[in-house]
Amino acid sequence: LAVSANGAAVFQGIPSGNGVFLASVGATNAGDASISVGQVANASQLTGHAYAIAFTVAGGVTTYSVTDTTTSTVVSAGNPYTSGSGIVFGGQQVAITGTPANGDQFTVAPSTAQDLFTPLRNAIAALKTPQSTPAAKGAFATMINRALAEVDSGTEKILAMRAQFGSGLRELDSLTDAHAGAQIQFESEITRLTALDYAQAVSDLSAEQAALQAAQKAFQSITSLSLFKLL
Repeated sequence: LAVSANGAAVFQGIPSGNGVFLASVGATNAGDASISVGQVANASQLTGHAYAIAFTVAGGVTTYSVTDTTTSTVVSAGNPYTSGSGIVFGGQQVAITGTPANGDQFTVAPSTAQDLFTPLRNAIAALKTPQSTPAAKGAFATMINRALAEVDSGTEKILAMRAQFGSGLRELDSLTDAHAGAQIQFESEITRLTALDYAQAVSDLSAEQAALQAAQKAFQSITSLSLFKLL
């Protein structure tokens, strides 16, 4: 019955993103827009593919297109953009907040496994990076959102393992209590079967000795009769 685990089992294998999707800001983005962690919109439509959301700004109107980069298929194009509104594709949904510049792009890919300390390192790096440009502000917000989601995923895994081992420890406690009760019962039974009551034993021995002496005297008296002498 396992009641412990090594550090690798506890702190590694944490899903990136929010455990389903990994949303990122394009490296060449110029606007201050940031992307939220992905959410499942329709589990039956999930494809496991990677997607790109590209923005076009023309004549003061901002639109976006969604492309399945795994199959190089355009899912939708010319969609009007509203900051903070949900963008749904491939059974998933994200929200982009802020003002994207022309050509800005965001990617959404299936999550990968990592250790719990990676999002902490990424968050520290984001906090140390100067937010001197709109793009830096968007990247900062995206990274913090992602790090918080990843830390939540790691915390959930730790709590699940803690509950698992706690259940095992409770079972061991119950077994220990049951064993202690059985041990007391067995010791009591052994004592009953093997222990000697010295007072009772001495009394019984004295009675047996008296009975033996009486029998011996009776035999001597009988054997002294004349009839026995003639035999």
